[in-house]
Amino acid sequence: MMRFALCLLGLVLLLIATPGLALEIRLREQVEVAGDMVRLGELGEILDAEGGLQQALEPLELFAAPEPGAERKISAAEVAQAFGQRAAGMPEVRWSGAKTLALKRPGQQIGPAQIEALIAQFLQQNKAKLPKAQVRFRISQPAAPFALPAGKLSSEIIPSDPGLLKSRSMTLIFRVDGRLVKTLLVRGDLEAKTAVVAAATDLERGTLLSAKDLQLIERDLGNLRDPYVDPAELLGQKLKRPLRAGEILAPSMVDMPPVIKRGDVVNMQLRGAGFSLSAQGVARQDGLAGETILVRNSNSRRDISCQVTGPGQVDVEYPK
Repeated sequence: MMRFALCLLGLVLLLIATPGLALEIRLREQVEVAGDMVRLGELGEILDAEGGLQQALEPLELFAAPEPGAERKISAAEVAQAFGQRAAGMPEVRWSGAKTLALKRPGQQIGPAQIEALIAQFLQQNKAKLPKAQVRFRISQPAAPFALPAGKLSSEIIPSDPGLLKSRSMTLIFRVDGRLVKTLLVRGDLEAKTAVVAAATDLERGTLLSAKDLQLIERDLGNLRDPYVDPAELLGQKLKRPLRAGEILAPSMVDMPPVIKRGDVVNMQLRGAGFSLSAQGVARQDGLAGETILVRNSNSRRDISCQVTGPGQVDVEYPK
């Protein structure tokens, strides 16, 4: 646009280089600036111009605009000087109107409250990536308020952790009318608070956990690794090490005790189409429900592969 305007201006100057051409520019006292550069047409009216000169002069860029949302004053003499530098060879110009111009560039203010709201909205939109918890990003140092150009504002947020939960910063990208205008790094911590399972009292190694041994306490999931959130998942499991009251339980701390222990006398069941046989045996291994263990048949003294079905109960496995 600027290149086109300068070419048009040069052409017009060639056409109007005749004595006595009158050109008046009447400056405004209050000026609202739209873009990054101040144009002559924004500063005042171009009067008595002939030969398309007004159309060529209005988009002529004279100097940098104030920052979005900011104001500054400039004198008519400064305007005339900037015009003379960018439109050399112009006929004499008569300047009228305001002696001092107040330039104001519209903008939209962004402050800490808007930043927090944008991040909260982002977390809500991505809640499928987060655990069921009270989630918020706690900003360590709020950004100073700033202004962006007027126009349609859009934003994008990129967390430091793609999985969100371990994020220690958020990068905010602002665009106005599709144009990138600002990138802001916001540091902090992602809090995801929910109730997790902890020891209700001091517990010894080997304890078979019951409801009285467990309690729910609120903690930040970002500081924990695979905590339990449902006490029912731990009932009947055995502690692999001692715990202090209030200590959070994790899968590495417990084992499910075997349903059948080595040396237990068990009932062996052999089932088929229309028949069922049973015999007694002695477990040669520990076994959880569903696991396959060796059982010695008390009559034949042979070791047979069996599947654990419950306390003292196994099914004989058919050879495949």
